[in-house]
Amino acid sequence: MEKYDAFLFDCDGVIWRGNDPVPGSIETLNLLKSQGKKIFFITNNSSKTRTEFSQKLSDLGFQANPNQLYSTSMAVPKYLKKHYPEVSKLFLIGMEGFKEELQKEGFQVVKESDLPKVRLSCFSELQNIEVDSSIDAVVTGSDMQFNYLSGCYACGLIQMGKKFLAACTDSYFVLKNGNMPGSGAILAFLEAASEQKAEVVGKPNSFMIDLVVEDWELDKSRCLMVGDRIDTDILFGTKAGIDTALVLTGASKEEDLQMFDFKPTYIYESVAKLFSS
Repeated sequence: MEKYDAFLFDCDGVIWRGNDPVPGSIETLNLLKSQGKKIFFITNNSSKTRTEFSQKLSDLGFQANPNQLYSTSMAVPKYLKKHYPEVSKLFLIGMEGFKEELQKEGFQVVKESDLPKVRLSCFSELQNIEVDSSIDAVVTGSDMQFNYLSGCYACGLIQMGKKFLAACTDSYFVLKNGNMPGSGAILAFLEAASEQKAEVVGKPNSFMIDLVVEDWELDKSRCLMVGDRIDTDILFGTKAGIDTALVLTGASKEEDLQMFDFKPTYIYESVAKLFSS
């Protein structure tokens, strides 16, 4: 690990599971910090603000500054401003942290709770849904309050030709009681119904790694990406040209590697084993 100056960690399944730290993860982070290493967190989780994520790390025992956090909730508004400067009004399927990050960047955000109430007891009543044509884009992430009306409203906008962006394609997240539907499950619903594909901002696409490298002037050859998903975290690092470490405390299993034509640089049982090589 001496060859690396910067460590980029996924969070869910790597640093924590739900509200519990992965055993040894906080100790590893604090050891890296004591050695003067740069530490960043790159997560597809769009449910919280950067400040809320840093507070969660603090509650678990690691002091992180919000500017070390790169979440899809902060990346999507930056992506919109860079690629679609004409967009100002959004329909969001996402949680309050996501809404707050979008509003910080000046976007007007409409959610299902802001819509006129529509009684839906049969399919013919779907015709009563009137979408706001002044909305420029649909943005999706994880949303504990997602419902059928949200999906119908979003589909109406997408089929009108509005921009369609997604935080990520992660279809589930791992908890102690099993896998639970994630952002990608909602995205699959919308893509199937609208017959349109979203632009995906989060991992494995390169936008967030570009943000980190640019913000901190990092040398990619001295960075290590640590994650639990082969198809997002490891692919993310591989596409960016940086070394990767797969940890087996989250979504992917070692035997899953046979399904991919790329491999991580390292494989560890957990983040706690980072210094075993």
